[in-house]
Amino acid sequence: MANLGERFVASSLRVLSVVAVALLASRAWAAESLAQRIEACAQQKDDVARLQCFDREASGLRAERAATATRGTAASASPATNPPAHEDATSAVAPAAAPAGQPVSAHVVSVVKLPRRELRIDLDNGQTWQQLEQDDALSLSPGDSVEIKSAALGSFKLRAPSGISTKVRRIR
Repeated sequence: MANLGERFVASSLRVLSVVAVALLASRAWAAESLAQRIEACAQQKDDVARLQCFDREASGLRAERAATATRGTAASASPATNPPAHEDATSAVAPAAAPAGQPVSAHVVSVVKLPRRELRIDLDNGQTWQQLEQDDALSLSPGDSVEIKSAALGSFKLRAPSGISTKVRRIR
C-alpha cells in the first residue's frame, strides 16, 4: 500500500513541475513579446506614429492589468480607486462600462482613425473606447448615438446607428 501512495505523490510532483515550467515559460514569452512591441514603437520615425504606438501598448498593458485584477478577486478595489503606485489616478482604466448587463448609451464627440485603421471613439460621458477589430463598414461621426453592451468573457460591443456592431475596449 505504501508503494501506491509513493507513486501517487511522485506522479503529482511531476505534474506540478510541468505546470510550473509552463507558467514560467508563458510569462517569459509575454514579457519578451511586450519588449518586442515597445522596441517596434521606438523604431517608428514619425513622432506622431511613435507616440500613438506607445499609447496603444500602454493602454493594452493597463487593460490587461485591470482584467487580471478583476479575475484575481471580485472583492478587491477597482483599479480606478486603487491605482498601482507607478500610475496616477488619471491614467487608471476602469474595466467595466456599467453595472453588469446594463448597456451604456452616449453620443460620439470625436472619432480618430489609428494607424492600423481601427477607431478611437470619445463619448460625451467622458469615456474613450478603442475598436479592436478592423471594420471598414463601421462609420461614426460626432453626434452619432452609440450603445455599448457587455459581451462574452468580459468583452464589450459598440453598436453604431447603422446597426453595425464591433468589439471595443475602454481606454479611458
